Amino acid sequence: MITDYEVLQTDIQPDREVVTQRDGEIDHLTSVLKPITHGIAPNGAFIYGPSGAGKTCAVRCVIEELPRSVFINCLSSHARRSVLNRVLEGLGAGSALERRSVSTDDLAAAIERAVDGPTVIVLDEADQLDEITVLHELYAIDDVTLILISNDPWPAFDLERFDKEATRLDSRIGALEDIKFAAYSDSELVSILEKRAQIGVEPGVVGTNELRYIARCADSDARDAIALLYHSVRNADHDGRDTVTKSIIGRSRGDADQDVIRSRLSDCSRDQRLALEAAADVGPATSSEIYDVYRDRADDPVTTRALRGWLPKFERYGFITKSGPAHEPKYEVSDVVLEELGIVT
Repeated sequence: MITDYEVLQTDIQPDREVVTQRDGEIDHLTSVLKPITHGIAPNGAFIYGPSGAGKTCAVRCVIEELPRSVFINCLSSHARRSVLNRVLEGLGAGSALERRSVSTDDLAAAIERAVDGPTVIVLDEADQLDEITVLHELYAIDDVTLILISNDPWPAFDLERFDKEATRLDSRIGALEDIKFAAYSDSELVSILEKRAQIGVEPGVVGTNELRYIARCADSDARDAIALLYHSVRNADHDGRDTVTKSIIGRSRGDADQDVIRSRLSDCSRDQRLALEAAADVGPATSSEIYDVYRDRADDPVTTRALRGWLPKFERYGFITKSGPAHEPKYEVSDVVLEELGIVT
């Protein structure tokens, strides 16, 4: 039934011809970066929109055509030193282990020496940075163009996490080109699924009505929709069925949810996984209670402010649920995450 597994996976970047419904945004970003073709580093872009709106996929399509680019996921590399080391690795300046004796303050200077011509640095999940100092450092380097990717526009960042640093960056962020990715409509998701199914599934296995049902189940999230398409076809095949039915789609939702959460968990840093394990042990619990347990387990714990900044993302990704009063909510780890972390409660 499945003829191309890769095109049905959510964590594999598809070829450009597979990416649909984001031509306008891709063209916009391409035009922003066009000066690079003339040896000039442009201001860059600030890209924002809800999860599953195709932001990362679209940006990767564009930077794949550039001579020099570095892509960093700040969900896993959220500390200043980690980001700077990842940039150096992307520039071919060796591994982080080779720089163990180099101070964090000296890493930015090392990046400046390593940059050879206009270079694009993409910070995905930029709203998860522990501190915004790293943006100051990267902005200060000639020939570096930043692309920041976030769920929320800059004014909606949790600026309190960054103290007064954020206000000093407002004018620079304002110089970046805003590119908004709106949530997909059901019809746009159907178009995306049709393209994937044409390439990755035998003809006649999934009908248009079933693709519409998958789109409705996915609630505007392309990642969820693609995962549900894959598991629906896979389960139909295991059942010995010739076609995918709504019943099979409904039964496949748990498999798809677990697949997506597993993929997102793999992007988490060790500290974030420790925070989730702490929440699992004491939850339902407040952020302060979770932090107390996390701090005792971490070798070099992040600040309580940084951990609080992770919680909205954890909730958005289905890692945790939130309950209780808005001024002091309590958090509880989802069953899927408990299973993935190997925690028995």
